[in-house]
Amino acid sequence: MKANIKQFITFLLILLWVYAASSKLLNYEESRRQMLNQVFPNTIGMILVWAVPMVELITTGLLMFHRTRLAGLNASLFLLINFTIYIALIMTGGFGRIPCSCGGIIEEMTWGQHLVFNLSFIALTLVAILSYPQTSHSKKFDLKAEPDNLSPAGEKTSTVIRPGNGKNYNEKLPRIRAPAEDGSSISTPGEAAP
Repeated sequence: MKANIKQFITFLLILLWVYAASSKLLNYEESRRQMLNQVFPNTIGMILVWAVPMVELITTGLLMFHRTRLAGLNASLFLLINFTIYIALIMTGGFGRIPCSCGGIIEEMTWGQHLVFNLSFIALTLVAILSYPQTSHSKKFDLKAEPDNLSPAGEKTSTVIRPGNGKNYNEKLPRIRAPAEDGSSISTPGEAAP
């Protein structure tokens, strides 16, 4: 069930990014005009005219392959959050004016509808990301598990990490007693002296 939901969300994101990028590239002049009407300087606008659709297409490519899908979902989340912050700043008057909207069907949306649209896709993307199995350093290397290593004589041994070589050795550790009052150390039979 989780896999089907994840695939459906991935499919929706692929549609979104392919549509967004192709509408910008196929209607280049309109897209350029709208980008230059945004609140940032025209030099940044001219870079974004090409950069935004290229990033959207790269994100689409990442989403299409199982091996890179999680990276594509993270890229989608990053883009959606940034676009949503931009919309929120426009709606709250953070830029002093309201520029024209994006192209395509999204152009027909109000800024409020566009905000809800983006928030919905952010929620879907988060669901897809969270459906991936969580791996962490402590899960890869079970640090809590006690080794159950037995020496040939049947005695328990401890795992020691020796500094400098990075290898683990199973060996019996000697028990060393505290030094006696006269400065000599005391060891019991069968134990190594310091």
